[in-house]
Amino acid sequence: MKKIKLGDVCKFVAEKISVSNLTKNNYISTENLLPNKGGINLANSLPPAEFTKKFCSDDILISNIRPYFKKIFYTTFDGGCSNDILVLRTNRNFYPKFLYYVLSEDDFFNFATKTAKGTKMPRGNRVDKLSRTKFFI
Repeated sequence: MKKIKLGDVCKFVAEKISVSNLTKNNYISTENLLPNKGGINLANSLPPAEFTKKFCSDDILISNIRPYFKKIFYTTFDGGCSNDILVLRTNRNFYPKFLYYVLSEDDFFNFATKTAKGTKMPRGNRVDKLSRTKFFI
């Protein structure tokens, strides 16, 4: 087995999509991303902004607020999400569903919670997640 860094197999996606191209079916916010790895619900509304973050099928979405809620979702469709959600996309040579299962482990969320900043609504540190999170393959 080999220990590798998260940043070696994926990247954070910062692409944007027009909110006019979204519906309540393909918009994900921290509100409709369910805790304890429970998937998603239909969004209550779309954001008032003109653009939001874009995600594609096979991306991994993780709430960056209150990581102890363990909100993670493997996408099977294209859409948009709030800025409080991290969009991870694997490199071409790495199987995205495998990474999703690795990141769904409690160890990842424990690490994210320990390195989060803030008290009322702690936020994860993106740099820490990519540079310090290591796992075995």
